[in-house]
Amino acid sequence: MGQATLVLLPVVFAGFIRLVTNPRVFVNPDSIEDAVAFLDAILQVEGAVAGQGVNEWPSFRSLLLSHGRGGNFVTDAWIAAAVQSCGEHLVTFDRDFEDLLPARDLTRLQ
Repeated sequence: MGQATLVLLPVVFAGFIRLVTNPRVFVNPDSIEDAVAFLDAILQVEGAVAGQGVNEWPSFRSLLLSHGRGGNFVTDAWIAAAVQSCGEHLVTFDRDFEDLLPARDLTRLQ
């Protein structure tokens, strides 16, 4: 078997930090320093890299307009658009991506 690379998109970093530091989500949210240190630790693992900025706007725009949804859907649409723009493959537990990405670009974990 070959080695795979784990590409972490900037929107994933932002979403992770937004959630784990949010006192509305966690009774004892993480500090910014702890959240950043966790991401830094992941990036130290062989095969993990921070994704580069891409022009996901055309795909992002299309997904938003074709689904006609906002709110929490926006972050999922941004991730899906970035995956498509980078030519990457998304692995997630979130079933919402089944409506956003073709099966060849998505592995949904149970």
